[in-house]
Amino acid sequence: MKTDASPAPAPFPAALTAPGAARGAWTALLDAADMPPGAMRRVTRGELDLLVVHTPAGIVVTDDRCPHMSAPLSIGTLEGCVVACPLHEGRFDLCSGDPVRMPTTGGLDPEGVYHPTWSPSGGPPKIDPPGLKAEARRLTRVRRFRYYPVRIADGVIEASLPVESA
Repeated sequence: MKTDASPAPAPFPAALTAPGAARGAWTALLDAADMPPGAMRRVTRGELDLLVVHTPAGIVVTDDRCPHMSAPLSIGTLEGCVVACPLHEGRFDLCSGDPVRMPTTGGLDPEGVYHPTWSPSGGPPKIDPPGLKAEARRLTRVRRFRYYPVRIADGVIEASLPVESA
């Protein structure tokens, strides 16, 4: 039963809807009561590992993969709408889909602008010796999130997931 305290889906840029999700099947993910404000949960459905987050803007569902190198964001940290990746310290805005801080490895942002490697404050400068690894880092693009439409039905968080083809 849905109560007044149930969270609501967060708006997200329509252009960032995951391919096939707009016409997908509504799939139950978890009880809304299990998602207090600030909670992040990993939910797996078929081949999809999903990140369900209760942000100040509402519930968001995206892939549980950093848009940089696919680390699971569900084990990262959350501040408001910004999730931090546990692997390379990138920070990403779940409400807009955009990177807030590029990963320590640098690379290309979604617009194709290059950002150099960097070190966390207090750490020695990160040296990026020439070679194939440095070239790969320079060509690695941080993507924007892809979102799954969300609804709350009878107290259950549901997402529209692409239908698996046979």
